[in-house]
Amino acid sequence: MCWLIRSVRASRWPALSAQQITVDIIQQASKDLIPRPEDSGGLSVYQVADAADARLTGILHVVLSRKPTTTHYLRIESAHIDRLSIEVKHEYASKQHHYLQLRHRNLYGITEAVASSLAEAILRDGADCFTLTEGVIKSEGRKILLNPEFASHVAFPDAYRTPARG
Repeated sequence: MCWLIRSVRASRWPALSAQQITVDIIQQASKDLIPRPEDSGGLSVYQVADAADARLTGILHVVLSRKPTTTHYLRIESAHIDRLSIEVKHEYASKQHHYLQLRHRNLYGITEAVASSLAEAILRDGADCFTLTEGVIKSEGRKILLNPEFASHVAFPDAYRTPARG
C-alpha cells in the first residue's frame, strides 16, 4: 500500500544521492507535506496499491473534480507514515465520486518537525514524484467519459468532452 499526495512541486523532489540531500532541500520538500488550510488540519492523500493505481487515481482526481491541468503527485510507501505518530482518518467530501471516496484519507499530526523528518526519509529512499500533463489528463479524461460510472461526475468543460478537430 502507498499514499498519493497531490499538487506537490516536482522541483522539491529531485532524484539525489544521500550525500546530495541538504537541510535546505529537506526544508523545501517538507512544504509539500504540511496540510493546506482547506484540508482542516489534515494532509489530504489517497490510498493506492501501486504505481498504476496511483496514476489512475491521479487522473481521476483531476478529471472528476476540476478542469484538466498539469498536476504533480508524490507516491510514498506506507512504511514512511507508519514510522511516525500520524493519525490516518478515512475522510472525504460528500460530492466526491465513490472511487475517490474509498481511497481518500487525511493524515493528522504533521507538524513542521514531522514533515521535515518525513521529507528526509522520502528523499533518502528516492522520491517517486510523477507528473500528469494537461494533455494526458485530457486524453485519459475522454476515455473515462465513455464509462457511464464516471461520466456524470466529470468536471471537464464541454470543450474537453470530444477531441479537437483539426
